[in-house]
Amino acid sequence: MSFRNNRVLDFLKKLWPHSHPRRQTHSCTAQISLKGPTSSAYINLLPSEILVAEIFPLILDGSESWPKSILVLAAVCVKWKSLVHSTPLLWSRCIPIRTWYLPGSGRPLSNGRLVKKYLTAVGTWLSRSAPLPIPVSLNWYNFQALDEFSRALSILISAAARWDSVCINAQSNTEAVTCAFRALARIPEGTFQSLTEVSLTVSHPRKNGAVEYAKPLLAFMSAPRLRSVRLFGVLPGNTDLVSMPWTQLTHLSISCPALSCLETLVKCLNVVSAFINCLWWDPSDGPTTLTTTTLRHLETLRMSVCPGLMDYLGHLNLPALRTLELFYPDDDDDMVWPFPESFRQFPLTSAPNLQHLKLSLYGQVLTSPDLCALLRCTPALTQLDLSGYICADNGLFDALSADVPRTQILVPRLEILRLYCAIDFDGGSLRAMIASRCQTEDACCVMPLQTILFKGVNLFGDNLDPVERDGLEIRLLDPSVLLHVPISQ
Repeated sequence: MSFRNNRVLDFLKKLWPHSHPRRQTHSCTAQISLKGPTSSAYINLLPSEILVAEIFPLILDGSESWPKSILVLAAVCVKWKSLVHSTPLLWSRCIPIRTWYLPGSGRPLSNGRLVKKYLTAVGTWLSRSAPLPIPVSLNWYNFQALDEFSRALSILISAAARWDSVCINAQSNTEAVTCAFRALARIPEGTFQSLTEVSLTVSHPRKNGAVEYAKPLLAFMSAPRLRSVRLFGVLPGNTDLVSMPWTQLTHLSISCPALSCLETLVKCLNVVSAFINCLWWDPSDGPTTLTTTTLRHLETLRMSVCPGLMDYLGHLNLPALRTLELFYPDDDDDMVWPFPESFRQFPLTSAPNLQHLKLSLYGQVLTSPDLCALLRCTPALTQLDLSGYICADNGLFDALSADVPRTQILVPRLEILRLYCAIDFDGGSLRAMIASRCQTEDACCVMPLQTILFKGVNLFGDNLDPVERDGLEIRLLDPSVLLHVPISQ
């Protein structure tokens, strides 16, 4: 047996004494090694049922080199080879198909012979996993020949009826995108009976030059089990380009023009979690009339912010929303604009049960008074995360203090406060806020803080000396990276 079987044999050496108590001898264990004719004999003593149901999955689950690891299993002995090749479950894991790489080497495929060999291996994976559902992942990059991508896609589409999940990444090249859409458009409706997840990442369409595709994708419409959809860069101003059974989705991730994001979200009436990344906003594209849409099941919403869109957010009724995260789009880090005044009332009017608010904003987007006004509309809030050079000043900490009349206490149920980077405040204001929140005498009005986490303390670490007072402990764990404030009740 080859040295590459070390991992399997090491596992068996540990397993053998526990599986056969009467054979717990040094000599017996030593015989399961790379040398000696009796090693495969001991391996053959393991029951096939245990190998297939327990040992093989355990080894594959702990391997980062699948599908290479399954070939190693098949090389151990004749019995294992037979079991591996005849057990579809072992082959039904996802292979990220990258036809421009030689598997295991990290080197680009340099000739047609290697490409053909690799694609043949992909076909073998499909045949040996039959008839089980399979996850599919196909990626394209600039230096890959388009015909390789097309051939790999054709092989995968031949097994489309068995797709459990599909992830196609064809970004940065309009020809590859067109190839992918045309291939998917040929799949007949009713094919995707096992499909539960879809992820499509294509080249980002331009405002004035959207990519033209052969025809809209309709095959996904008749996927009865489809619940999760991720669309990045698609929907160039036309939400009918990729038709999905929107009303049955429970998870949505979308990155495209802002109006398409909004139009898509309001179609998902049963969505539970949503990630919305708006690439741009053109006020002239907005609808002439706004209607209120109720998403009764939406619990988590992560959304990028851009001018104009926040006004539309106010027309969503989200009674089940528990977590709201607002962040800047990746390509708009330098954009600065004020929050609309109407958004300050959003939690109170649209999301009365909001418990976790996370703001990842940079620049003077949200001032301390703006944030305080927003927090006054979140009486059920239990966790607040602030990221970026915003809001965290003496005014905010003074407003969060519990040493005020009951009617003026902000977020009385707050238990977790996370602050990432802050400026323009002093340690006294922060210490006073922490002390008032942790040593409240009226727990019915103010929930004692449980966790306070500060990151980026090089900005203010000198202002927070370790303090112990009435059971309150402030401790610097790593002044250069992290300040953690554990609360002792």
